[in-house]
Amino acid sequence: LFSWTDQFNISLLFSWTDQFYIFLLFSWTDQFNISLLFSWTDQFYIFLLFSWTDQFYISLLFFWTDQFYIFLLFSWTDQFYIFLLFSLTDQFYIFLLFSLTDQFYIFLLFSLTDQFYIFLLFSLTDQFYIFLLFSLTDQFYIFLLFSLTDQFNIFLLFSLTDQFYIFLLFSLTDQFYIFLLFSWTDQFH
Repeated sequence: LFSWTDQFNISLLFSWTDQFYIFLLFSWTDQFNISLLFSWTDQFYIFLLFSWTDQFYISLLFFWTDQFYIFLLFSWTDQFYIFLLFSLTDQFYIFLLFSLTDQFYIFLLFSLTDQFYIFLLFSLTDQFYIFLLFSLTDQFYIFLLFSLTDQFNIFLLFSLTDQFYIFLLFSLTDQFYIFLLFSWTDQFH
């Protein structure tokens, strides 16, 4: 435990056995803190927490075993957040949540196994929403929901298997609606 000034503290814990641990806590000012935890055994963990100002935080968690996970949380301002989760095993998952303003959100979920899924949710304004769901297996589905204004909505559902369906619902005004259903099988409607 070191203390050069009231603003600088370091705590280190080492263990050179079969397991190796390091814990670091730095504080240069009230706005800067770092916490590190390392483990050089069969499992590897890193935890980082940074705070340069009240608006900036990073949390990292690494796991280098048969499974790989990364957790990141960023906050540059009250409006920006990122969450990431990775798994580089037979299954691959990514989760992302972005908030650049109160009006912008992105959610992504990927799985690069035999089944592939992507989920996207965008909100650029209060009037614009997009929802996407993909599955690149034997069945393929896409779901889209758009709302550019209170009067405009689009709903799309695709299936690129033996049967193909598209569903569209448009409402350009309170008086205008379109409903479309397509089927590219032996029967067409």
